[in-house]
Amino acid sequence: MEPVLRAGMDFLCDDGRSVGCSANRYLRVLGEDGQAVDKSFGMSWWRGLADLDRWVTVATADEQYFEYLGCHPGTGLLRAV
Repeated sequence: MEPVLRAGMDFLCDDGRSVGCSANRYLRVLGEDGQAVDKSFGMSWWRGLADLDRWVTVATADEQYFEYLGCHPGTGLLRAV
């Protein structure tokens, strides 16, 4: 996902007000030793849900793939089938 994710997070941090994002921080998770692990997340504050919805990319059906392995059949998306 990098560097596209980083570019999006940087845009929201620097110019996000233009799309309704008041503040954004792209954060890395650190392990107990203080070193970055392969996990990150964005924390942001938005003017409203409508602004957030307009910013978020929604994948089309052909861009999505879900695979459930060893899950209970009554959980997650399996309940809709």
